[in-house]
Amino acid sequence: MTPSTPPRPIEPIRVTPTRKERLDPVERWFVVVLRIIAFVLIARALLGWFVLTGLFMLPETIGVVSLSADMRLGLTAIMATISIIAGVGLWLLAPWGAVLWLSLVAVDALLFFLFPELGLSNNTIVLMNGAMITIYLGMLLQVRRHARNKLNH
Repeated sequence: MTPSTPPRPIEPIRVTPTRKERLDPVERWFVVVLRIIAFVLIARALLGWFVLTGLFMLPETIGVVSLSADMRLGLTAIMATISIIAGVGLWLLAPWGAVLWLSLVAVDALLFFLFPELGLSNNTIVLMNGAMITIYLGMLLQVRRHARNKLNH
């Protein structure tokens, strides 16, 4: 029998993050913008769940029992669920949060233009989404440009 070497212990998992550089002002403002969008999405999701649980009734849904009312409640549940997940993703600065949020904006626009009778979206929501996307893309381009300039210098 040949002697074998004893097994080495497994390295512990580090839960504390390493010390990072201080964020540049452009990056800091990008994080603030993402967190504001996340807050709006979480507030929207809570409003949707208030409607679904009956804590808040929309005036046009009181006493209405039809296929469009059922469809509206189903879509409200889906949109509220996706909104809260996207909001958490944006708050955590995860890339999938932005993807979910942009998908949610696209669905909002489709519902507004294809099914206006459902009343799930209106001009204000579509314009607010457009403004948030514009701000997001502008800040994203600034962050990318700033990172590229930092690498070149």
